[in-house]
Amino acid sequence: MTPVLSGLVMFAIFAFFATRGLDQGYRAATAFLPFGAAAVAIVGGMSVLVFSASFLMLLGLWTIKSLSGRDAAIRFEFTSLLVIALCIYALLITMIGPRLFMGEIMVFSMDRNVVGYRLRWDVFSGLSPLVPTTGNISQLAYFLVTFAVFLMSLSLARKSGPELIHKALVGAAIVNIVLAAIDLAGGGAILSIVQTATYSYLTDIQMLGVQRVTGGFPEASSFGGFTAVLAGYFIRMWFSTRNVATGILGGGNLIFGMLSLSSTFIVVAAGMSLVLAAQFTLYLLRGNGVSAQSKPFVLFLILCGSSVALAMVATPAGVVALDFLDHLIFSKTDSVSGFERGKWAMRGLEIGVESYGLGIGLGSTRSNGILSVWISNFGLIGTLLFLWIYKNLLFARASSFANPEYKKYFTAAGVALTALIIGGLTTATTPDPGLHFALLAALSVAARKPVVVVYSAKQPRYV
Repeated sequence: MTPVLSGLVMFAIFAFFATRGLDQGYRAATAFLPFGAAAVAIVGGMSVLVFSASFLMLLGLWTIKSLSGRDAAIRFEFTSLLVIALCIYALLITMIGPRLFMGEIMVFSMDRNVVGYRLRWDVFSGLSPLVPTTGNISQLAYFLVTFAVFLMSLSLARKSGPELIHKALVGAAIVNIVLAAIDLAGGGAILSIVQTATYSYLTDIQMLGVQRVTGGFPEASSFGGFTAVLAGYFIRMWFSTRNVATGILGGGNLIFGMLSLSSTFIVVAAGMSLVLAAQFTLYLLRGNGVSAQSKPFVLFLILCGSSVALAMVATPAGVVALDFLDHLIFSKTDSVSGFERGKWAMRGLEIGVESYGLGIGLGSTRSNGILSVWISNFGLIGTLLFLWIYKNLLFARASSFANPEYKKYFTAAGVALTALIIGGLTTATTPDPGLHFALLAALSVAARKPVVVVYSAKQPRYV
């Protein structure tokens, strides 16, 4: 193991806040999420990222504290039970699937040492017979940690209120904007101090002569996807609160996301715009008028939209914009990467059929797109569980909120989770939805009344 000095310093900062309480440690760990390439140590060529190490330590502290009470009780909410069921199935199919179908199913192995049948001379990945690999263990570990963080986040939010997760996301949004601003200002040398993970870095890439912003991430795509989620959350929160600081966080992440020139960000931003427009339209169809407070905002949007449309038609800006869209989206399917990802997606769906709907386990094959990943890794059972979880996260009755004020957290988290889904439909290659999913999912559940079964040392009871 090779420790990394900058990562150790960051981890020490987290540890300082963690000693002041789980809530403080939670907010500190979340603030490190924008440091997507900061490693605390290199183990066997693999990077242990600072935010991963922070959340792992936090999970340990939370577990010890949860089990150290005189009458230690475990609270199971319905969504938590679905998550636990999904994790149990993921564990079982990952242990059984690669051995049950070993040598019978052709996969795009995640093990770089495997030499398979290459579909084209310029495509790196190739098809090879399914065998158990270390990828099964690592992908399962990532997946289980993500959902353990969800359970921890929900537990902390039930005690401190959903404001805890919101404040943690505020810290992450601020850090993300600061890192992006440093990158935009040409501070690549400064960011290199914390970009220590063993990744392939594409931080100096230009597109049509424009420098792409990558912030604390190794490349623009991952930065764009992460930033789009934050932008969606805070823009939707601003709609509900009209808080200036919230609007700045949403707008700042939106601007820097656009400057990443990431196709992922463009697709997610377009999808979120449709979701927000649909929500506003539904609001009007229910007989609600536009309040006096909202009229200036609506007029501002109309003015901006008209100005952009005029600029596209009357100036060369339209041609430039079309060139960018062609490079970022329309020509993607003709690229080597587009060809490769298309084959991954198709093969993932085929694996779901060839495994009789069971799946072949996490880390067994490379896929592309949420549905292909779910079907190939989890099969039909895991896919249905995932859909059930998302249904519980995105939909709720008006009477289910613990406090009417908490609805703003639910709706904002719903938009951000929708952004994750939209991005995952085209970019997801592994089943782990990521730690930002864990936070947003917990926030969505914490905004509503808890209906749980509590198992204690005395007797189970319903709350």
